[in-house]
Amino acid sequence: MIVKGSKSRPLKKQMSTKVNKRSINMGIISEVLYLIVFVIFPIFISLIVIKNTKRCNILIQGTYTGYSPYVYKNITLCYPIFEYNYKGKKYCNQASLSIPDYNLQKYIKGNTYQIYINDSNPDEYILEKRNPTGAYICIAIGIVFMFLFFLVKIGVLT
Repeated sequence: MIVKGSKSRPLKKQMSTKVNKRSINMGIISEVLYLIVFVIFPIFISLIVIKNTKRCNILIQGTYTGYSPYVYKNITLCYPIFEYNYKGKKYCNQASLSIPDYNLQKYIKGNTYQIYINDSNPDEYILEKRNPTGAYICIAIGIVFMFLFFLVKIGVLT
């Protein structure tokens, strides 16, 4: 019921305005999620891998003492814990990078393995020193996705 003298919009216009606002909000949310999943997250993880690979360059022996698990949905990531001596000081820390739980089978508690530590921060170490080519490729792919995102936003791609 519309009261005389009141400024009320018809119901259809009110509903279409709500639908438009909702679709705009969903568009913004999907754009933000796209940037997080395809650009920010891969680049961030890749930079961590590159940083740890470059900083941890001293090869020493460490004794495997166990691991700290981190469970996310159905995936368990494990941070191996090693005990080692460096420059007369004893350290017992978890690795800087996690490994999947199925890779833990090769580590036996009490056995000694080679690890790479950071000379300026001996608390930080990695288990394997690999060429971070995959990380550089992941960064490049993230940049390509960001470039495509902006091309779509400015209307070059539809």
